[in-house]
Amino acid sequence: MILQGENEENLTQAGDEVLQAELPEGVSIVPSSAEATNQQLQNALKTLGALAGIVVFFGMAIATMLTLFIILCFYILLHDLLGWRWAKPR
Repeated sequence: MILQGENEENLTQAGDEVLQAELPEGVSIVPSSAEATNQQLQNALKTLGALAGIVVFFGMAIATMLTLFIILCFYILLHDLLGWRWAKPR
């Protein structure tokens, strides 16, 4: 029995139970287009999540490298402006 307000999973299970019956020869069950669409959406979300993780990883790596490069540039610039050398003679 299907009641109003049931969630989609319960309705799908109820429909599957009804379809467990013996079918006449030549009759087949066609998959629901909603079920296929839901599966496609779930697969797309998995792919999108993986791509988002990769973008975040590489974005953080690039930001770290740029930060280190900027620090190095300021270090060299300040030493040149103040007249310091990399290796002072002894």
